[in-house]
Amino acid sequence: MIFALSGKATGRVLNRAIAGELKINPATVTEMLRRLRDKKLVEYSRSGGAALTKTGKDIALIEIIAVRDYDKSLNVTLDGRITTTLGREISQNLPVV
Repeated sequence: MIFALSGKATGRVLNRAIAGELKINPATVTEMLRRLRDKKLVEYSRSGGAALTKTGKDIALIEIIAVRDYDKSLNVTLDGRITTTLGREISQNLPVV
């Protein structure tokens, strides 16, 4: 979420922007940002908001690529089963949406 919202001029995102996007309490966002700061994944201050560190950006990009690649590998069969391109069945009888 920080990666998606920080594409603007400063690369920083305010707590309330994240809370609004996720529809959660700003206090919850503050706690999450503090934890990410402790792990050196974001730079965070109450007044300045949050920005991903280089490590945080690298991890975000890896996750985005992994999700996109996984999404590309999914197939829905005619009977509604979901399989990967390798043919391994993930789940049966899921409704096709």
